[in-house]
Amino acid sequence: MTKQKIKLPGKKSLILIGLLGILGASASLFFNLGIKYADVSIVAVLFGANPIIPCLYSAIFEKEKLTKQQYIAISGILLGIILIAL
Repeated sequence: MTKQKIKLPGKKSLILIGLLGILGASASLFFNLGIKYADVSIVAVLFGANPIIPCLYSAIFEKEKLTKQQYIAISGILLGIILIAL
C-alpha cells in the first residue's frame, strides 16, 4: 500500500454531489407517491424509462454520439409509455 494523500473534491463537485443526493431522495419520494396515488402500471413504466436520462444527458451536454441501438431503445421506451398511457 502506498502512502498517498486523499484529496477532497472541489467545491463544485461537492455541490453536484449534494444536488444528486437531493434529486435521488426526491425521485424516491415521488416514485412512492406515484405508486400510492396513480396506476402502478403507468408508474412502473415511467420508472423503467430512467435509462433515457443519462443517454440524453450524454448526447446533449457531453456531445457523445448515440448508436442506432440506443436510438431504437429510446424510441421503444417512449412508444411503450405512450401506448400504456392510452
